[in-house]
Amino acid sequence: MAYNAQVGIPLVFFHPVLDLAFQPVSGQAGSVTQALIGPDLLPASEVATLTDAAAGWVRVAITLTGQGVYQLTLTNPNPPTADGGIFIYPIQVSQGILAATNLLTSLDRVRERMQLTDTDRTTIAPGDTHPWDSVINSLISEVSDEYQQDLGRTFAQQVYTEYLDGSGRPSLILGAGPIVSVTSVESIAYEDDGAGGVTETATTVERHTYVIAGLITQPRYIGLGRIDRLGASVFTRGPRKFKVVYTAGFAAVPEKVVGIATSDVVYRMMTRESSHMIAQSLGDGNISYLGPQRMMDARQAALDPYRLERVA
Repeated sequence: MAYNAQVGIPLVFFHPVLDLAFQPVSGQAGSVTQALIGPDLLPASEVATLTDAAAGWVRVAITLTGQGVYQLTLTNPNPPTADGGIFIYPIQVSQGILAATNLLTSLDRVRERMQLTDTDRTTIAPGDTHPWDSVINSLISEVSDEYQQDLGRTFAQQVYTEYLDGSGRPSLILGAGPIVSVTSVESIAYEDDGAGGVTETATTVERHTYVIAGLITQPRYIGLGRIDRLGASVFTRGPRKFKVVYTAGFAAVPEKVVGIATSDVVYRMMTRESSHMIAQSLGDGNISYLGPQRMMDARQAALDPYRLERVA
């Protein structure tokens, strides 16, 4: 099976070094020889970095610069030092994808949930590498973008500048939430600049004339923000009549969302070769799989409270 890698991203895996009695041999990173063939079937210029890991293992790190299938050959020292084994590692290199800007879980959380271990069967510590890291990171990016697009929101706290239609009512519904702070609210008048364009004239809506609803300080509030005029005032009706600059979102993604995203990434990792199965025999028992539709329904039910929908 080929390793999957991305152009310009280090690939790390572990290579075994044993003697003729199948016993682990330590300290052989400097004695293992390497040869790399590129996608054009000619010798490639990239060189793998080999370092000693646990007994019987050499850590291999290589960064490849082109797309296609590479072939890395590692040869162990000859007997009696080691077994002289020749190992050929195919590496499929792709351009990769741009990670989501706002991720809803992390590599470490997913690896912990999957209980991934290192070559010596100890739990992987943050900062260590694993051959599945590239696939896991891609799934994290896909899940994060998919969830936030479906829910109509970005969870991360950020600054928004919005031009909103005047409603003719005492309230303006903002496009994000919950609100952290409002920098400014302005009434906008548009005039022909005489050169085929439009000139904006902004008039500040004084702070004492409105209140802010949907603040993040409101216990358990996760919906849209709102500006409410005081007294008998209304937001004058008209297209793009008001400009609001504000900060909204969460300082940290809610743990409920992180948990759902983490579980989904693990589910997609574990079923990427068996998503068609309903059950599988294992030893004396069966493992039942949650079908894709049931998984989607359960996920939607859990995430629905975070969905942002404007009220007309």
